[in-house]
Amino acid sequence: MKHGFSKMIFLGAIAAWQLSAAAVPISGDNTGTIPIGNPAYLGVNFVTPVGGSWNNLTFNFFSGTVPYAGDGTLYLLSSNYTGLPTTAALSADPALLASTSTLVAGPGGSGLEWQFASGVTVAANTQYYVFEDVLLPSTISGLGTGGGGIGFTGSENIYFSSEDDLVFTLLTPGLFINYNFSGTLVGGGGTGVPEPTTLLLMAPALLLVLRRRLTR
Repeated sequence: MKHGFSKMIFLGAIAAWQLSAAAVPISGDNTGTIPIGNPAYLGVNFVTPVGGSWNNLTFNFFSGTVPYAGDGTLYLLSSNYTGLPTTAALSADPALLASTSTLVAGPGGSGLEWQFASGVTVAANTQYYVFEDVLLPSTISGLGTGGGGIGFTGSENIYFSSEDDLVFTLLTPGLFINYNFSGTLVGGGGTGVPEPTTLLLMAPALLLVLRRRLTR
């Protein structure tokens, strides 16, 4: 009986650890239903929610309801970018925090999204910008005027360019693009250290395992 009980606690602690490491939406919009109409280079800015920080970051636009990421590179910046939508120009921007060309299956296993290196971290209540260097298809959806979704604050803007020799410009304020930015919550801004609540849940299981080993 004791063995079964300790096993249950131990499995529960493992489940709590995994839950604390699950990816969660940080910011996103899903209200737009109108395709952008023409292929374009796109960018968006957003403010992260209050509390914690996040790593294991992913980002995607949506083509209808399907997650979409292009074959190019996605760039995460700390301030606005008004240069050309080219790899050379974006890579050299002094506000660049990280970039990625890694593509993985999107939410629900459909479509694609960009995935940053696991150690790239964003802070809470901070404004960030993302831009990409490949023409995205005309089916990318958005242009809603309400704005919504997890973490949506209303401060989001769309930036676009239709040619690689035209700089990014701000789309009409009040129009939004459908996107999703997700990551793993990190308690104090660390790099994978379990949160205090997770440690508290794991402590009884670890103590029981240690006790059994000492009494054998």
